[in-house]
Amino acid sequence: MGLAASPAEDLYDQSTRTLQDNYFGYSAQDLPALVETHHQQLQAVCKPRADSCPVELGRDALEHLLAELNDPHTYYLYPEESVERDRAQAGQGPLTPRIGLTTAPVPGGGGRVVLFVRDDGPAFRAGMKPGDLITGVAGKSLSAREDGGSLIAEYSQKHLPFELTIKRGTDILHFTLQAEVLTQAPLPTLTTGAGLPNDVGLLQIPDFEAYQEVGFKVHNLVKEAQSKNLKALIVDLRNNEGGLLVELLSAVAAFAPNPALLSMGKTETTRLEYRRGSLQVRINNQFAGQYYAMTFPQMWTGKLAVLVNKDTASSGEYFAYYLQKLGVTVIGEPTAGLLNTASQTFDLPDRGALVITTVKSASPDGTFYPERLTPDIMISDDLLARAGNLVDPLVQRALEELDLTL
Repeated sequence: MGLAASPAEDLYDQSTRTLQDNYFGYSAQDLPALVETHHQQLQAVCKPRADSCPVELGRDALEHLLAELNDPHTYYLYPEESVERDRAQAGQGPLTPRIGLTTAPVPGGGGRVVLFVRDDGPAFRAGMKPGDLITGVAGKSLSAREDGGSLIAEYSQKHLPFELTIKRGTDILHFTLQAEVLTQAPLPTLTTGAGLPNDVGLLQIPDFEAYQEVGFKVHNLVKEAQSKNLKALIVDLRNNEGGLLVELLSAVAAFAPNPALLSMGKTETTRLEYRRGSLQVRINNQFAGQYYAMTFPQMWTGKLAVLVNKDTASSGEYFAYYLQKLGVTVIGEPTAGLLNTASQTFDLPDRGALVITTVKSASPDGTFYPERLTPDIMISDDLLARAGNLVDPLVQRALEELDLTL
């Protein structure tokens, strides 16, 4: 890598060594050649500054290399992103005040549609629901604004109550909220009522990040659904970008007996399997321990459907694909395309991190997963159709498939 020891070259050197030692993805690019090309470009940029070339230039070179590698499971995390990811996987929420909503802008303007309401935040306690359309923030209309998300964040940071104006069906509602630091990462929720038939629940899983939290919560919600004598669950994985494989398997085990998957790396094959309430690990067919055990594992026996969209990725895709192979109907859009690989995170000297594709994913019989999941029933996840409607078109189609009506 040359004699220079600038912060930029230190970062690039360590990052690319780690990348070449561990990458095991499907990229068709010549990785050593990419590393050398971008190193030469970095040296040329850093030459006038010798050993003081700033770390930002090393990051730029690394990110350009990763863009050419063209593997969405391999990417750089800035230091602040790395901290947020670590907190999420430790089951901790962001350090900034939040109201507990995930929203998206309605195409063409007109506000922001609520995609997810976490059940421990101010928005949930106020009575907000997935599908609500936010049309105003603190008296300011969002009809022609593109910064609705920033406006909500701005008022959340003030530590003062503020009002959201909501359209729900034909009703216009007003909710007064005050943001707070939510110490826990967002976890799955179970919604009943809210436009659904009395015997149907909507189980939303926002991600599989929080270790020893997501799986437990899914099992607890399945227990709750059974105690309410629900006949059907619709598992909503839209916008679920993935997370930890152990949480994926723990969660899917509430719907399928003894789920397992293979992670095939450069030098070893790891089998993760849920058995009798615990997650067990075998490496090259040798038992290698277990992660943790469920205290009261559940098994859903009612009707079931799964919703996905183009932003369902990684472990979210695994969950849907595993159930699809067992005959569960999956409804929505083709998924993001991270189904056939998994990644590992490596710390870097700038306090950032490098997420690298390290394994190819397969079924227990060794059959590699496809790149993405294709739903059984293809329906566009149209935000315009979701806006202001508690029962959106994908939920409605799931009800029809389950032979349930409003």
